[in-house]
Amino acid sequence: MEQKKATLWQVLKPVLILTLVVFGLSFVFFLWQKYQGVDSNSLVKVGVIVPDFAGKKMGGGDLRFSELAATKKIIMVNFWATWCSSCVVEMPSIVQTWNQFKDQGFEVIAVNLDEKKDGRVEKMAADLGMKFPVLMDPESDIAEIFDVHAIPLTAILNSKGEVLMLERGERDWNSGRIRGLIADWLKNDTGKTD
Repeated sequence: MEQKKATLWQVLKPVLILTLVVFGLSFVFFLWQKYQGVDSNSLVKVGVIVPDFAGKKMGGGDLRFSELAATKKIIMVNFWATWCSSCVVEMPSIVQTWNQFKDQGFEVIAVNLDEKKDGRVEKMAADLGMKFPVLMDPESDIAEIFDVHAIPLTAILNSKGEVLMLERGERDWNSGRIRGLIADWLKNDTGKTD
């Protein structure tokens, strides 16, 4: 039997293909993380206590998280904008959840990132039934605290400012799962489930 010698190309070809596949998958994962706004170095994660923050309310006046947290047990902070279709799609479910739990110590702060002051925010908030506080954050000061890279981004905090849930992207905030979590957090008063 005659043995054929493998050429250098035949030996390196599988290694090169494998390298390209691994690199390609890594690049796709990197792009997915960027699209989702995921940053593994972010300081805002579940279990972390966010620093106190304040902002100007739509319609006037100021709101400080610590002052609101003195009277509320669980606070949802939702970053949104009028130009963000996913934000607008999920907002009715946030309004429904707020309506269900507002009398039990649950509050929503909608942090708006629109840069223009042309009345669009007020109109959309009214159209969507947003009767909870809407803070204007055109300079992204609050968004910087939460390390917002893409919206919608929603954090649920207890009264100490501890992050109980952090979700990027559009969600149904009135789902049975979310309602169950909020009900448990409200019962426990500390915002932690067993």
